[in-house]
Amino acid sequence: MRKTFFITAVLLTALLAAGCSNSTDEEGAPVPSQENETTPTGESETTSTLSDKEADIETIETYLENEFTGPGDALSEALDEYSRDRSKLDAFLKENYQPILAERFYEEFVNSNYAINWLTTAYGNGYQLQPKDMTIEKTDSEKGNAYTYEVEVQYSKDGASESEMVTGVINLNDEGNISAVRFMDDGGLKESLEDDSAQ
Repeated sequence: MRKTFFITAVLLTALLAAGCSNSTDEEGAPVPSQENETTPTGESETTSTLSDKEADIETIETYLENEFTGPGDALSEALDEYSRDRSKLDAFLKENYQPILAERFYEEFVNSNYAINWLTTAYGNGYQLQPKDMTIEKTDSEKGNAYTYEVEVQYSKDGASESEMVTGVINLNDEGNISAVRFMDDGGLKESLEDDSAQ
């Protein structure tokens, strides 16, 4: 009986010691921990660079900047050549939207002309767009990972500027890519860009 107890105690001690030791790879080199680490000042620091929420907000900011900045030279050139050659516009959309949109949503978004909607109108009427203040907040939505946004968009032409507030809801999938843009209200921005007498 004592012998069985002694063997059990030794095995438990060995298992406990193995569980508490640092991990090593196949060659015996230490494997970095994914847990919090202590900085030289003694403060705890998480090894991941962005939280999921911060990464989601960064994705949404990128989308809003893509939608409401410009049109710049690359987009203007692609739109100039669009009637003859769509390849530059396709490349522009792929570069700026594909990394932040869910794969299934990308095709729908681009093919339905939702991408660069305001930028094409601004381009056609000589305006430049610039996002100013952005507010992005996570919602308690039953429709998954959703954020509301509000962005003030400045539109300028011939030295005069005005702005409109654009609001909406964006959903992201589990990979952090945009899967829906819903309930958008552009505050009359598109109408203002189309009304040449607005400036």
